[in-house]
Amino acid sequence: MKAAITACALICATASASAAQSLIGTWTCARDTAQSTALSNVTFDANGRLNALVNITFLGVDQEVFAQARYRSDYVFEAGTLSDTAVGASINAFTINGKDARKSDHAERLRMSLLEGAEGTAKVQFTSENYMVISPGGAPINCVRME
Repeated sequence: MKAAITACALICATASASAAQSLIGTWTCARDTAQSTALSNVTFDANGRLNALVNITFLGVDQEVFAQARYRSDYVFEAGTLSDTAVGASINAFTINGKDARKSDHAERLRMSLLEGAEGTAKVQFTSENYMVISPGGAPINCVRME
């Protein structure tokens, strides 16, 4: 969870010693900032792979931008810190004021920002077995376990 999609671009890790603090499984994660809203379905596999489908809405001065991206990374979770390294990113949808812009420079910049801005760390706080907050800096990412 990093750049705009950082909600997704999210990050994660191997299971910790406590079952209540295991990232393994599928989560729905949300992040709201003044510039964007991101809602992601993120799966953390036991083999250290993160797969995310991220929906982002950006509100510009005179335009609304919607993007849907897939993001994959390898992750590690140690001592309450999550880190990940991007493996791939693709843009499934990208609209500006409702018009298809998947082939635009804006869409490609978003894809590249997911890949380039992905390597990093974030603190993870579990408030229950099914709820966690990821704090990569800036607005927190709130996640609820789906399975």
